[in-house]
Amino acid sequence: AYQPFFSSTATNVLYGFWSHDIRGSSTDDELSVRWVQWGAFSAIFRTHDAGASAGSCGYTGSCTPVEMWRMPTPFFEAQRKAVRARAALLPYHYNLMRESYDTGLGPLRPMYYDWPESNSAYANNVTHQQYMLGDDLLVSPITAAATADAGQ
Repeated sequence: AYQPFFSSTATNVLYGFWSHDIRGSSTDDELSVRWVQWGAFSAIFRTHDAGASAGSCGYTGSCTPVEMWRMPTPFFEAQRKAVRARAALLPYHYNLMRESYDTGLGPLRPMYYDWPESNSAYANNVTHQQYMLGDDLLVSPITAAATADAGQ
């Protein structure tokens, strides 16, 4: 997944309030969960219905709306847990957004901002995607599908 890498490095060019359409897949529930889990630890968290409520596919009916509550129970529970984690972090995000406004430093930050002397901090790329959310949270999104032996 390119999105976590792009989001954390966008702050290099003062584009720290980047948002993605947190949607996932209409055919892969596990992928949808990973999208929501990652989105919960992004600067801006908004699900997106791929235009089902507006835009061209809304007119044709070819879009799948994002309705977490209609997913099979284990996937719904995982998404609800992520949304609740985001809600619990609201005070943290509020202060982080104020800090970003005051300093210009993006909410998501590449690892080399905090550890410029560490070569491994520069390894953050499309395959190594951890980043800092503010000064206190290290985020390492799961960007690969679960395997059968992972105990889904």
